[in-house]
Amino acid sequence: MPCSYCGGPTTILRSHVVPKFVIRYCRANSVGGALLYSWEREFHHEQITGPYLCSNCDNVVFSQWENHFSRDVFADPMTATHQWGNLSTLRFLASLVFRCALHNLRVAPTAVNQTQNELFRDRAKAAAADPAQFGNQLFVYPFVFRPITRTYVLMPGVNSFLTTGFHSRVHHAEGTLPNCMMVRLPRILLLYSEADLTRSGDPDFARYTDLRPGVVFNPSASNTGMPEAFAPFINQGINETIGHQRSYGWWQRWINRADQRLFPARMVYQARTWDAQHRDWQHANAPSQP
Repeated sequence: MPCSYCGGPTTILRSHVVPKFVIRYCRANSVGGALLYSWEREFHHEQITGPYLCSNCDNVVFSQWENHFSRDVFADPMTATHQWGNLSTLRFLASLVFRCALHNLRVAPTAVNQTQNELFRDRAKAAAADPAQFGNQLFVYPFVFRPITRTYVLMPGVNSFLTTGFHSRVHHAEGTLPNCMMVRLPRILLLYSEADLTRSGDPDFARYTDLRPGVVFNPSASNTGMPEAFAPFINQGINETIGHQRSYGWWQRWINRADQRLFPARMVYQARTWDAQHRDWQHANAPSQP
């Protein structure tokens, strides 16, 4: 099977879909190194891989972009204002959605999503080779997480969902809105679009800011309403994930008290605190019933 990126004659069987630094973060911030919020929403310790890339593309080309993003953006995405528009950052973001689309086409080849996955696969491949495609053929809108404790729109559990996992999902064109694809990393949502969302006429996206080469991006003031705009899909993911964990008896492990006493700084426990504050706020401020 040829490499999906460079076209070389052979691929390695376990090229990475989810970058190694994401796996390391999830393991370090979960209970027992579990990857609970994964593609299949199952209890995993293994990385998500597939026969997509040759050794050079996976371990040299893409790895170089991953290392930059991990060090200069992912470590503190809220303050990395001058790094979001770096060419290596943009190439990494293109490579990420490229791999997600490839993986979706292989493991979930549903006809209803095929066109969208092929669209982002092809546009992301072009953007990885030429970052000038950002803001032209591919638009990327990041959201950087901040604790969510006061909203009726999102379910309690949203803080855990947005800080400790990874996933991707296609969003079909509807009305004036173009085809989009959401990739969720721990503490970061990446909304990819085939067209400029600010020109869609939808007020939810009128002030969105996308990434382009050399542009300074301020996460604290940009795309802050993204979780609420995608609340139905985020709430669905929260319900599915919690339900799946409980059905297999993993929920109790996820709230392991002994582990929490030993490692209180793990994100899983910080997120649970925010989710409890969110739940308490909703209970205290619930609209009165007639």
